Amino acid sequence: MSWLEAIDTSLFRFVNHGLANGVFDWLMPQLASPRWFFLAAAVALGILCCKGGRRGRVCALLLLLAVALADGLVCNSVKHAVNRVRPCVALADTRCLIGMSRSGSMPSSHAANWFAATMVCFVYYRRSWRIMTPLASVVSFSRVYNGVHYPSDVLAGSCTWRPERSS
Repeated sequence: MSWLEAIDTSLFRFVNHGLANGVFDWLMPQLASPRWFFLAAAVALGILCCKGGRRGRVCALLLLLAVALADGLVCNSVKHAVNRVRPCVALADTRCLIGMSRSGSMPSSHAANWFAATMVCFVYYRRSWRIMTPLASVVSFSRVYNGVHYPSDVLAGSCTWRPERSS
């Protein structure tokens, strides 16, 4: 199992150190901020409730349930069970661009929330994956770049979403 940890740490260092630049140093903390998630969620829920009719309201309700369950129940339970230390705490050379949390690292709640929202939107609005998947991916990448998650943490958080091709 140590070879998996070595690969995970190497990928983490590549993203956290190897891809470091001024633009990402500004942008990635912005993308990881919960205020942007809540702003995007509020706008999306408002549009769905006001313009989406019954389908939009059901989608909005399921978005709230999916994110609440993914974050509050699944992620927190797994974080406590796995109890993996975050890279910003475990690795001395980590570039930590946002607040250093002492909570568990595995899985990434940001990735789980965004990909759960992506899945729900995809079920109700098939073309939504074109917007939601890149957003979820960039936010997930930002967690590694910011130094608070290993790539496997983000991968574990994103496993809630599996696209199906519509015919």
